[in-house]
Amino acid sequence: MGAHRRAGRMGRRLVLRGVPPQMQRLLVATRLHRILAIEGGLEAESLPRV
Repeated sequence: MGAHRRAGRMGRRLVLRGVPPQMQRLLVATRLHRILAIEGGLEAESLPRV
C-alpha cells in the first residue's frame, strides 16, 4: 500500500500486472481490488463471493 500511496501523491498510478487468479480472489476478499488497479484482471463479478 505504501507504493500505491506514493504513486498517488506524485500523480501516478500503480498497476498490478500478471496477477494470478488466486491472488485476485484474495484482493476481492480484502476489497483491495477497489483501490488497486489490476491490468487484464478477472472481472470482480466472475469471481466467487467471499
